[in-house]
Amino acid sequence: MLGMPLSRAKVLRRCGAVVLVGALTVVLPGSAWSESAMGAPVFGPMPLGGLGEALGGLGEAMPLGGLGEAMPLVGLQGHRAGRRALSTGVSLTPSKSEPYWACPEGVCEAIVDPPAVRVAGHWALPDGARALEGGGVNGGYDPKDLQSAYDIHTSGGERQERYEEGQTVAVVEAGDDPTAEADLEEYRKQYELGPCTAASGCFRKVNEVGEEDEPPLPDEGWELETSLDLDMVSAACPHCHILLAEASEESIGDLAASANTAARLGASEISNSYGQPEEDCEDACRQYDADYDHPGVVVAVSAGDYGYDNYLEGADSPSFPASSPYVIAVGGTSLHRVEATKGRKWSEAVWWEGESGVGTGSGCSGSEPKPVWQSDTGCAGRTDNDVAAVGSCETPVSVYSTYYSGWVNVCGTSVSSPLVAGIEAHAGEGQGTAVPTADAFYEDKSSLYDVAKGSNGICKPKYLCDAEAQTHGYDGPAGNGTPANGPVAVAGEAPSVRSEPPAGGETLRGVVDPNGLATTYCFEYGTTISYGTCVPAGEASAGSGTGAVSVSDALTGVPPGLYHYRLVASNRDGSNYGVDELFDATPPTVSGVAPGSGW
Repeated sequence: MLGMPLSRAKVLRRCGAVVLVGALTVVLPGSAWSESAMGAPVFGPMPLGGLGEALGGLGEAMPLGGLGEAMPLVGLQGHRAGRRALSTGVSLTPSKSEPYWACPEGVCEAIVDPPAVRVAGHWALPDGARALEGGGVNGGYDPKDLQSAYDIHTSGGERQERYEEGQTVAVVEAGDDPTAEADLEEYRKQYELGPCTAASGCFRKVNEVGEEDEPPLPDEGWELETSLDLDMVSAACPHCHILLAEASEESIGDLAASANTAARLGASEISNSYGQPEEDCEDACRQYDADYDHPGVVVAVSAGDYGYDNYLEGADSPSFPASSPYVIAVGGTSLHRVEATKGRKWSEAVWWEGESGVGTGSGCSGSEPKPVWQSDTGCAGRTDNDVAAVGSCETPVSVYSTYYSGWVNVCGTSVSSPLVAGIEAHAGEGQGTAVPTADAFYEDKSSLYDVAKGSNGICKPKYLCDAEAQTHGYDGPAGNGTPANGPVAVAGEAPSVRSEPPAGGETLRGVVDPNGLATTYCFEYGTTISYGTCVPAGEASAGSGTGAVSVSDALTGVPPGLYHYRLVASNRDGSNYGVDELFDATPPTVSGVAPGSGW
């Protein structure tokens, strides 16, 4: 076994407490190892430097230096394989009694639920016969359930259909799924979503560089991930076009290149259901940030399934690319029906299943800078997450996959990312604009459901992993909440601006429409149309509303003369300028007195 080839990245994984070599599992001495009352192992990371001593004779048979040359660590899942092997509730191989990983050694985030059983007239999970609440095949949530939970309107008439057809939602996968289109057809037929085929122009499949006739080699571990992503996009936006972008390999670099290709081919939304802990690539992941930087495009990324900072205590290690400031980091929730006479008939909590050792990812980045639209003070870098949606294995979704012999229930943040991307495809309906980046979820929280229950780890300050700490506010696991009232309806365009003639005295006037984005303004002025000076000097806020706002500022202390001025307003999507106006700062002169005499 020690003579096995090391050319494939999937053969061996580095991890904190375990090294997997083929079927061999080696427990490393010196790792922070203990067992809980249920027998579940608890461990901490171990520096790679101690690996050679821990392996002893194995190090002689396979020098560590050769391992580094054969398999660079950047691009691997690192710690993940070890935790998966030690988990008591999530299996590395298909199981009839417990959840298992679709990509047991890969970077995709899909988890497969065990086959449901019939109990007292309903579908249930085999461990304790917990009832499933979905209306789909085998009890998973179907499109009608998801549309109800997130208030997604899919029957708005011809105008809405035309808008959705103008949206192209891309999903980024690794390796080819030969039956992707056929599986999508089965899902859409079962749930009466209408066809979406290559022949009709609705569905398109390309490789990493955008070619349609040269797919990559199939990757069996990713076939379910592909089906899941395509099905969730269909559930959220049945009339949208779908682009499947398949990376040559499952490395972060190839996947990032595929996301970039999707944007180049015109995708309006892009879902990425994969990730690896920042610790495994350190600053190397940041070189791929530019592949996700596409203003005007919704780029959603799964936050991962390993809790706060990927269980790496003190490591500041959320999953990349969810930690990139150019994406929408999407966490996972558990979604349950509730009895209610009015209001929402669904409730959500942070996804965490301690018995399985899985739950929504989130964290505090140690390498990515804090975006200007985040104001939380407990994390100096980029904080995950921004928004969340269903991902719990106790509340799975129903999907169709030929590789899994038909219908299967699936969970993980691989569910929530394509679902959010599909929901946000509706954001510009009636406005002609779409929500381009994560800051929209911070600017308009009116359509979000505040997730106020649950935790996904241990952290300080608590809001980074504890939803209960900041009710009606931001927290790490669920971000600003879930899109319970449909898409966030923040427009995505530069502000509208109009300069107005000066009022009496020395007051410059104008009107600004922020078009739904945080907007600042100032009046440029000068003795020529080159202007040169701005008041107020530090710019002022025009708010982030969707209506006209009157603004003004006094021009004082300037030498006498005739001045040109115009109103300038700026937001995330650009700047606009009002027309040139004139202001006469010449003081009045006394030309006479009337009456000439008298009291």
